[in-house]
Amino acid sequence: MRFRAWVVVLVGVLAVVAACGDGQRERNTERRKLIGVAAAIPWQVVVRSWATPSEIWGLRPMVMAGPEPDDRIMHTSRTNHRVGLAAQAAYDPHIAALVESPCFVALTTGRLDTAGYEQFIVNVVRTHVNSPQLLAFLYAVAPPTAASNIKANMLEELGIADADGVAHPTLLSQLLEGAGLIDRLAECRSFANAAMREQLCEPVLYATIMELGLAALVEVTGFEYLLSRIADQIAEALTTHHHLDAASVQWFTHHGAVDIGHAEAGLRNIGRYVDYYGIDLLDAETIVAIALRENVFAKRYFADLAVGMPAERAA
Repeated sequence: MRFRAWVVVLVGVLAVVAACGDGQRERNTERRKLIGVAAAIPWQVVVRSWATPSEIWGLRPMVMAGPEPDDRIMHTSRTNHRVGLAAQAAYDPHIAALVESPCFVALTTGRLDTAGYEQFIVNVVRTHVNSPQLLAFLYAVAPPTAASNIKANMLEELGIADADGVAHPTLLSQLLEGAGLIDRLAECRSFANAAMREQLCEPVLYATIMELGLAALVEVTGFEYLLSRIADQIAEALTTHHHLDAASVQWFTHHGAVDIGHAEAGLRNIGRYVDYYGIDLLDAETIVAIALRENVFAKRYFADLAVGMPAERAA
């Protein structure tokens, strides 16, 4: 059943991309313009300074882990290791902007009203309730060197990686129930499904599914990177200021623990993906820049909150 599920995801994406073939030449022209812009970005400076925001904002440190000692064939080249570092360098300013934003400060200091906390919770559920499907897509396009890792992540999301596992959508349902919002679960699922349908039906900037897969991997890894650093802080805020119990915030505390490893593996997988598909370094860095051209973390988590949004990083 799981095999059929991810095959259906891939076949569906192939059909949508084929149906959206008209205008591809214009999108390629626009993409090459973006590549030209990216060529002017001093990536070597960005990469060298990737750790600074973490040190400044006191976030949990994260380093690009090297190859697993027991599996040397899974290493990435030095050149494509840079792509993971470029993604990391793009994540950090967005996270720094998020944690200093009025929304996050209000969330963590108890200055949100009840409606604000409820909207934040709904936004989180909307963002992540379809995570197993997104991981199924990544598993479908994963290179052999990353497939087992992404598969394990997907099975964990589904709650079947081990006997004690709980499906992550179930944990999100617990979050809604603990907040007295379980009646909004159908709305959250409908919102997430509509967003996925819109993304698949819109013409895409990327020329191939290979490039779309890299962009999706960059974004999914970005949320793992974010949650490994701030999920515990959010859980504490929700229990202290919104009076949720430990079971209700288990989705956050779980991700605060497991996403440390997921983010490190995701950064390695970005390099493996670039290696396997032979993506040009400039093209790969451009895809990273396009995927992270706006602060997707703040956009998803703080939508419809009245206390303001953090400034967007320049595209």
